[in-house]
Amino acid sequence: MLKKTKSKSKHGYALYIIGAIAIIIALCTLTFYWSHFSGEVSSKHNVWAEFGDFIGGVLNPVFGFLGLIAILITVSLQANELSLTRDELERSSEALESQNNTFLKQSFENSFFQMLNLHNTVLNSMEVDGRYENEEYKGRECFEMFMFAIRNGIVEAKPPYVAEDTIENQVEKGYAVGYSKYPQYLGHYFRLIFNMLSFVDNADNRGVDKLFYVDLFESQVSENELLVLFYYCLTNHGRSNLAPLAKKYRLFKSLRKELIGDDSLIELWDCYEGELLEN
Repeated sequence: MLKKTKSKSKHGYALYIIGAIAIIIALCTLTFYWSHFSGEVSSKHNVWAEFGDFIGGVLNPVFGFLGLIAILITVSLQANELSLTRDELERSSEALESQNNTFLKQSFENSFFQMLNLHNTVLNSMEVDGRYENEEYKGRECFEMFMFAIRNGIVEAKPPYVAEDTIENQVEKGYAVGYSKYPQYLGHYFRLIFNMLSFVDNADNRGVDKLFYVDLFESQVSENELLVLFYYCLTNHGRSNLAPLAKKYRLFKSLRKELIGDDSLIELWDCYEGELLEN
């Protein structure tokens, strides 16, 4: 704004100088005429005609030249003002874009933390019976029972070696056995995790570090939760929705292999990687 005011003042000063020069030249012309010719006011028509021709012949070219200069200065002033206005509009546009990015990030964070709170609420509402009489698990403790049910289902699904059987089928059968014991909890939980990761994955990239938020979620998840999610991702249903997101954001990077136990499950997860990353 200060630059714009200085430029306008400079051009205005130049126009004042041109006006002053025009007045001085006009006065000098009149003085010259009156000093060399009679200064008396004549009543003759031809004298006034000669006076008009003299004044017009001298001043018209001068005023025309000064007028041209004034027009050029005015055009320069307008061009400079347009340039400054364009710069201000660009800065305003950048400021608005920055504010919009900040708003989008805040909106994303508010929604993400609401989903994170919902995740904790769902966990805290879980209550299941333990393996012994009068034993009860609550909250995150429930995933110990979920993990044992699924793992035992997978182990029991392994028949004596049959050539046509595959580890994929064994996992699918064993997982179905474990899932059938707690469908009211696991189904809701898996949908919530999938929606949370999908929300992060679909977020606008402006100012949003997606991996940071997934890591933030993963830091609040217990090993038993991660293991249950890992088993789910090995199934046909989990492989089609949650597994690609889990691999993309390395959800199981902190899951200890000894906790998984069976190397064939690790190999099965590893063999999915190429296919999932290509899809």
